[in-house]
Amino acid sequence: MKVLIVGSNGQIGQEICELAGEQGIEFKGYSHAELDITVVNTVSEVITSDIDVVINAAAFTNVDQAEAESASAYAVNRDGVKNLAIACKQHAIPLIHISTDYVFAGDAKQPYQEDDATGPINVYGKSKLAGEKVLAATWEEHVIVRVSLVFGRYGNNFVKRILKLADEQGSLEINAELCSCPTAARDVARVLLSIASQIKTGKGMWGIYHYGGMPAVSRYEFVRQVLALAHKAVPVQKVAAESLPMRAARPAYSALAIEKICEDYGIKRCGYNLDWFFGDE
Repeated sequence: MKVLIVGSNGQIGQEICELAGEQGIEFKGYSHAELDITVVNTVSEVITSDIDVVINAAAFTNVDQAEAESASAYAVNRDGVKNLAIACKQHAIPLIHISTDYVFAGDAKQPYQEDDATGPINVYGKSKLAGEKVLAATWEEHVIVRVSLVFGRYGNNFVKRILKLADEQGSLEINAELCSCPTAARDVARVLLSIASQIKTGKGMWGIYHYGGMPAVSRYEFVRQVLALAHKAVPVQKVAAESLPMRAARPAYSALAIEKICEDYGIKRCGYNLDWFFGDE
């Protein structure tokens, strides 16, 4: 199996490349500097008929920055996805695409199913939903995997920011209203490569899937777990969203139901995998 990984310099992309190497999977990774998916000609030159599966880990992911730079967010999260879909369709190559829990409004009372109504409340979520729609309309052989609060060893992410702020400030204020499914980037990589392998053997199923660490947890409780494992005795205070310096609104509840991906692709449930993050595995 030959896999092309787009966005190989991101926190998920780097984990996919590492895990693919460990599993003996032939792959080629392209960073943003090597492949700008918003440029049609560049995409068409890279995606060729000898590739078995394309995994798109490229995205404009800065939620607050997207509010001020909506054109850039849509250029990557919608138009770039369309460019990949067109090129993949031309060569009949399945495309696996990463999306987000932020496509939902956050007003649910139980984990979101794949076919629940969407309703993003910020530019980032709207641009990612637009990417999902353009992919579905362009190329049927696709798998969209929505993930939640991804953290890992690479890049900037929520867990790294919390640890940095704990050291700098000596105390933390956390939005008490947010609840989601924190997910280790390494686990996302494991899921995506498993899907790619099954597609290669003819067992692929197309459409939208959810994946996240279980169970759903509030940001407050998750931060407490992170600090405990980091051995940081830092006071944590619950505060309302409006008192925090965030430009973009966040869905209050964006937990994802993952039964479908477990059943269709045999994916195993897992916790938040914080031990892996702290190097205890």
